[in-house]
Amino acid sequence: CVCVCEGAALYWLCKCECFLLHNGFACFFCFFSGTFGEGIGLHFAASMVSGLATTAASMPVDILKTRLQNMRVVNGVPQYKGAMDVFTQIVQKEGVFALWRGFLPYWSRLGPHTVITFVFMEQMYNTYQRLVLHNA
Repeated sequence: CVCVCEGAALYWLCKCECFLLHNGFACFFCFFSGTFGEGIGLHFAASMVSGLATTAASMPVDILKTRLQNMRVVNGVPQYKGAMDVFTQIVQKEGVFALWRGFLPYWSRLGPHTVITFVFMEQMYNTYQRLVLHNA
């Protein structure tokens, strides 16, 4: 499978499509097993897994950013000194899994977004291949 991808979401979409297309494993998102053929089912499953991977990768950064934006300043002293200070305080006080707090709501927003984006992109690509490049 040859893929040229940019960004985390496209990278994981490409890897998931290749894996599902060539290995024929069951995908719990689609509720059926067997080899995925090229089509909407493959694109949907790969997009959901891509959204999952993107959520897992971006949540810690988003948590740090949100904490920095909402920090308090008491007597002229900021609550955090920087991003690494936020990271160490979260891990020490709340545990490492606090970096992924709110994972399901985040994924429930990002998952459908990646599905719509990548299914639409694949359909537009297939239409372009068929109408402009005259490939079947």
